[in-house]
Amino acid sequence: MKIMGCILLIISTTATGYYLSVVSKRRMRLFKDLALFVSNISTGIRFSGTEITTLLMQESRNVNIPFINNVVSLLENGYSPEYSWEWAVNNMPFGYGLSKADKSVINQFGCKLGATDVYGQTEHCEYFKNIFTVRSEALLNEYNSKCKVYRCIGIFSGMALSLLIV
Repeated sequence: MKIMGCILLIISTTATGYYLSVVSKRRMRLFKDLALFVSNISTGIRFSGTEITTLLMQESRNVNIPFINNVVSLLENGYSPEYSWEWAVNNMPFGYGLSKADKSVINQFGCKLGATDVYGQTEHCEYFKNIFTVRSEALLNEYNSKCKVYRCIGIFSGMALSLLIV
């Protein structure tokens, strides 16, 4: 019975290590996708001149960012863009591992989107595109340096705990 418990302990700590690795990768991909999304929004503002809500609805079909669909559905139900954006970002699943600082930066982008003229909006988009790109690159470096550590710590901590039990 102890051996079965030790095996389950090793499996659970290993799974935790892999989960932390996957969360780190999701976070990095989210910021990479956000940079692309912001670039597309900027292009749409510059060349089409359509409303922000229309651009968000169009771009929600093209990107794989989980909270954008929530923003669009709240906009369709008549909520303000600022409220929709803030609610969707703050209710993102925990599995993306976003910190308060991450959510704050994403909220800063969304809450000011559409608040100025075309030139101001494109500058706003370019500014946050650079922020999201830099953050994505920093998270990529962090992922490359820590992903194996998370996995190894999961495996070895499970083994160490099981040795203490036996």
